[in-house]
Amino acid sequence: MMKNFSVVWFKRDLRVADHAPLWHAHQRGPILALYIDEPMRKEQADYAMRHDRVKEPALQELASSLEEQGLKLHRFSGEPTAILRQIHDSLGPFTLFSHEETGNHFTYQRDKKVKNWCKDHQISWHEFRQFGVVRGLKTRSSGWSKQWQNLMNETCLPIPRGLRAKEYLSSQQEPNLIAAKTPWDTTRAEGLRLLHSFCSNRGVGYQKHISSPLTAFGGSSRLSAHISLGTLSLREIYQTIQQSSLPPRDKQAVLSRLHWHCHFIQKLETEPAIEFRSFHPLYQDLRTPFENENLHQSWAFGQTGWPFVDACMRCLQQTGWLNFRMRAMLTSVASYHLFQPWRHTALYLAKLFSDYEPGIHYSQIQMQSGTTGINTLRIYNPIKQGYDQDPKGKFVMQWVPELRTLPAPWCHEPWKAAPLMLADSGIRLGHDYPWPIVDHLEAAKIAKERITQLRRSERKVHHEISDHIQKRHGSQRSGMRRTGQKKAPNNQQIDLFKDI
Repeated sequence: MMKNFSVVWFKRDLRVADHAPLWHAHQRGPILALYIDEPMRKEQADYAMRHDRVKEPALQELASSLEEQGLKLHRFSGEPTAILRQIHDSLGPFTLFSHEETGNHFTYQRDKKVKNWCKDHQISWHEFRQFGVVRGLKTRSSGWSKQWQNLMNETCLPIPRGLRAKEYLSSQQEPNLIAAKTPWDTTRAEGLRLLHSFCSNRGVGYQKHISSPLTAFGGSSRLSAHISLGTLSLREIYQTIQQSSLPPRDKQAVLSRLHWHCHFIQKLETEPAIEFRSFHPLYQDLRTPFENENLHQSWAFGQTGWPFVDACMRCLQQTGWLNFRMRAMLTSVASYHLFQPWRHTALYLAKLFSDYEPGIHYSQIQMQSGTTGINTLRIYNPIKQGYDQDPKGKFVMQWVPELRTLPAPWCHEPWKAAPLMLADSGIRLGHDYPWPIVDHLEAAKIAKERITQLRRSERKVHHEISDHIQKRHGSQRSGMRRTGQKKAPNNQQIDLFKDI
C-alpha cells in the first residue's frame, strides 16, 4: 500500500484528457491538484499581461473539469519550492507528477530548483513527455523522428474517473478564478470545436489558405494557443487529423507542421542558450552596431511606411495572432531591411503572440534572421508580399485605415500614386501615413552583402561551426539545408518560402 499521496502539478498542460501525470497519479491513490501562479514570471523580458489573459479561460475550465472528477484545483501564488514546502510541512511526504516543460530561461531555472528541492527532501518527481521532445538528446542521428512518431501513435489516455482528493486547507488565500472578459477562448471545449471544424471543412485547401492573412484566419487550424497551453494534447490533435477525411495533400501538410512544432522546440531543449545568443557565434554581434531605436519603434507600432507590413503588425497587436508566413515576414523586415538585433525583435513579438511558445519562437526568430548558420537566407520583399497575399488591398485597408480611400494597387505603394489621386483621397504622405523608412530594395541588398562578407571572411571557421550545428540541431525531415549542399531538397518547407 502506498504511504503517501500524489501532487499533480499543472503547468502548460491544462486538461484532464490524455494527461499522463494525472492518469498515473490516479493509479496510486489520493491526489492534490496544483497550479502555481509565479509572480517572478511577470518580471521576465518576454512576459505580457496578454499571456495571463489568454491562459485564464483554460484554467477556469480545468478547475471545473477536475471538480467533475472529484478534485479541487489548488491554485497558489508564489515560488514553486515554497509552495511545495508548505504542502510537505502540512501534509507530509508526497510524490510529484508533472509533464516536462521546455520553456524560457525562467522556467528552466525554476525546474532545476524544484528538482534539487525534491532531491533534498527525498521526493520522487515523475515527469512525462508532452511533446516529441527528448531530454538529454545530443544529436538528431539517434532516431529522433522515429521516437516522435512512436509517441504520436500511442493510444491517448482517457479521462481518469472517480479521482480521490487529498484534502488540504491552506492559510494562503488562493487567487480568484473568476476571469475578466477576454477576446480569447482557450477552453478545451473551444479547442475541440476548432479541431473538429478544421477536420470536417476548414482544413480543405489548407496548403493554399495558410499563406495569406485573408484566408489563414479561417483556413488554418487556429490551434496554436491550445497546443501551447496544453488544453489539447499534440497526440490527440495528430490522431484526429490523421483519421480525418481531409484531402491527403492538406492532411500531410498540417501533420508535417506538428512534426516541425517539436523539431523546433527540441532545439531549445538541447541548447537553452539560444534564447539569448545566436546559434552561430559569428553572428552574435553582427547587427549590434546598427541598433536604432527609432527604426525598431517604427516597425513595432506599424509605422514603417510599407502598408502590408504595417497591416500585419497592427493585426497582430489587436488579435494576438498572425499566420506563419506573415510572422516570418515581420521578422525578416526587422532583421534585414532594418538590420536590427534579433533578440529585440524576439522579445517584442513574444509579448504580442497569444500562442507564445519559447522553443518555436527563438528557433524561428533566429532562422528567419539568418543567424543559425545552416539555413538559407529568407529576405521577404515587403511590397511583393502585399501584392501576392493581398492583391485587392482588403487586408491593408482593414488594418491601415489611413489608406482606405486609396484603391489597390496604390494602397500597397502610396508613394507611387499621382499627386492628384492622393489629393482626391485626402491622404498626405508624411502626415497621415509615413513615407517608407528605408528603400527596401537597397536595404535588402546591403543586408545580403554584410552577411556574405562575414561568411567569406571567416569561411573555414563558419563551415566548421555550421557542420557542428547541423549535426546537433538539423533534421532531414525538417527541410534543413546541410552545410555545403548546393541545392536544397525539394520538400514542403522549402516550397513554402518560394518567391519571397
